[in-house]
Amino acid sequence: MGSALLEKAKTICPTGLKLHTLQENIRACAFYEKHEFQFSNMSTNKINSQPNVEYYWLPELI
Repeated sequence: MGSALLEKAKTICPTGLKLHTLQENIRACAFYEKHEFQFSNMSTNKINSQPNVEYYWLPELI
């Protein structure tokens, strides 16, 4: 289900996507990397002060 939703998001936003997840959420990080997202930046979550990882996805240029 998550893969299908992510692919739908890519079709809705064909110029690229950016997202954040907690650094300790290893399963989420692996999921996004599996779906061609690249590491972009580290930050701190404003709500719980935990370290965040920022990822981005850009479509392949043909």
